[in-house]
Amino acid sequence: MVKLLRIDDRLIHGQVAYGWTQALGVSVILIVNDDVAHNEMRKVAYNVGKPAGCKLYFRDMAEGVAAVKKLEASSHKCLVLVDNVKDALTLVKECGCIRTVNLGGQRMAEGKRFISTLVAVDDQDIQMLREMEALGSQLEIRKVPSDTARRLEELV
Repeated sequence: MVKLLRIDDRLIHGQVAYGWTQALGVSVILIVNDDVAHNEMRKVAYNVGKPAGCKLYFRDMAEGVAAVKKLEASSHKCLVLVDNVKDALTLVKECGCIRTVNLGGQRMAEGKRFISTLVAVDDQDIQMLREMEALGSQLEIRKVPSDTARRLEELV
């Protein structure tokens, strides 16, 4: 079962590897990202950062939908990671099983503005996040499980 889809441009790091996996009780992490799925160096780096006892899988976007559906139908608790809002929306639309989306980290870039200390978005990101909510996914903004979950409308 998919416990959470997290949008974080760093993908796996300490907050994800230990904070979120422990809080959610997940045994599987799925990274859905075109570059990572085809980059052996990045795969090695992420495997080093994953928590012991957790399985880590990599899929590109073309394979990601099927992988999420397969994990949803399994008994494994899974955390799905993407690095941008567009990929998250694709998974929400095409999988039909993602109940909770966590926006946890998006670095500042041209045309973006901070809506929280670690989340920078542009108008297109906001539109896509609202679309996820309209599709029935609960959207929360927080960096670690112990933070208070914030709603998009509180911050924009």
